[in-house]
Amino acid sequence: MEDGGQRPWCSATFIGAQHRIVLHLPGTDAWDRATALTKTLPDAEIALVHHIVVDLAVDSVMDGQDGGVEMVLAVLTIEDW
Repeated sequence: MEDGGQRPWCSATFIGAQHRIVLHLPGTDAWDRATALTKTLPDAEIALVHHIVVDLAVDSVMDGQDGGVEMVLAVLTIEDW
């Protein structure tokens, strides 16, 4: 992970957080890996303790430093009581 952050989020029935995750994928095959992640991440089941991932989106994929790729992910989690 290159960078990231989070902010609180809530609705009438849920409490959670919005997360921003910046990934740097190095190497000559970075675009191939980024393409694969773009296709698989939104449907991935991610286990978290006391939280549920309710939405995961790839916000952007762009050329990064050193010939790699940078991906920005937006993740919404809610507390699992």
